Amino acid sequence: MEDDARERGAALDDAIGAWEAQEAQRVARAKAEAEAEAAAAEEAARAKAPLAPGWREASSPDGRTYYYDADRQTTWERPVDEEYLRAMAGVARTAADRADDVKARARKARQMATLTMATLTMALLTMATLTMATLTMALLVGRTQYDTHHG
Repeated sequence: MEDDARERGAALDDAIGAWEAQEAQRVARAKAEAEAEAAAAEEAARAKAPLAPGWREASSPDGRTYYYDADRQTTWERPVDEEYLRAMAGVARTAADRADDVKARARKARQMATLTMATLTMALLTMATLTMATLTMALLVGRTQYDTHHG
């Protein structure tokens, strides 16, 4: 009976380990997706952001867009107002943090429910095993006493 309990405990440990591995993979995928979304969002924000103060947009003779400032500096890359980007990033981060907090609390609640069920299952298996062992011992002791008195 103790072997059965150990086997059940090992099976439960294996199941929990497999679940933890799956959860780690899911978290890694979610992180990679979030990073890709963040990069795309940053690129989109840069495209929509106003030009940096003092910069103007113009077209070259071949139709390409370039940028210049009052000091006659030029660049092919769009100079954006970094202050504007920082402000918009702060707004986006605040909203994302709130959403992440809600998701994290829900995930923690699911994990706790799973661990609680696993703990309860182990406790019940242990109690059942101990009860069976106690009953078996009581029967053996009772049988021995009976045999001693009637044998």
